[in-house]
Amino acid sequence: MTKLISANVSRLRKDIVFWLAMFGMTAGSVIFSYLNYQTSLRYISDPIYVEDVLFNLFPMIAFVCAAFISLHLGTEFDENTIRNKLIVGHTRTEIFFANYLTCMAASLLLLFGILIFSGVTGYYFFKVFMLEKTQLVFLILCCILCTMVFSAICVGFAMNIHKKAISVVAAGIFMLCILYLASYMEGALLEAEMTYDSVTITMDGVQYGDLVPNPAYVGGTARKVMEFIYDMLPTGQAIQMNNMSFERCLRWPWLSAVTLTIATVLGYLPFRRRDIK
Repeated sequence: MTKLISANVSRLRKDIVFWLAMFGMTAGSVIFSYLNYQTSLRYISDPIYVEDVLFNLFPMIAFVCAAFISLHLGTEFDENTIRNKLIVGHTRTEIFFANYLTCMAASLLLLFGILIFSGVTGYYFFKVFMLEKTQLVFLILCCILCTMVFSAICVGFAMNIHKKAISVVAAGIFMLCILYLASYMEGALLEAEMTYDSVTITMDGVQYGDLVPNPAYVGGTARKVMEFIYDMLPTGQAIQMNNMSFERCLRWPWLSAVTLTIATVLGYLPFRRRDIK
């Protein structure tokens, strides 16, 4: 498998899509930091911290992985590279995990590009960190694990779908669905337990009615289940990092480890049985 990984790394270095993705994500990190800085000068009186921009583009890495990995691995099927590897004696397990590890390393490089450029430009503009060093290291570890989950999901799609275009669309739609699911859960969990039964705008200002139970509030066991699913979804963790919401972050690493294992198995098992033309 060492030879396969070496060949994959050599091909990755020449992959224009990878370098375009790296440039786009790093440039976007700088631009978002600058735009946040300009907005803070004009409209925001509260202090802005480096962490406010550090994770800005993190949710986007799901879609970048979906596009890059599908195109990168799809080329191997188009050029019959996978079939040739099998002919010369490499096993399906070796081929799958060589591609798996290569794409995971590439995805982590993209992540580090985001974090480094966001961190440097964020510190240049805002100077102050909100979190302690140990907390920041922990959150970066969570980002790494979450990115590994995104990568494993995309490799599963790319290794089991022949056509690049279909693989890109399938992986992109899946990422969009779990992003929508996480966003929906976030909205439900943010509902207040109590709400006003009426709000009236008068000449004297806004007048509120009586506080009543909010029918949209999710409580009890349903809330715990929703929080668990929200935290287990890599998109849910990405949204919470972007929103600087770290109340349940201590369980993110082991939830990511579980999701990573499931995504890897669900990608590997079908590849062992699929017909490679």
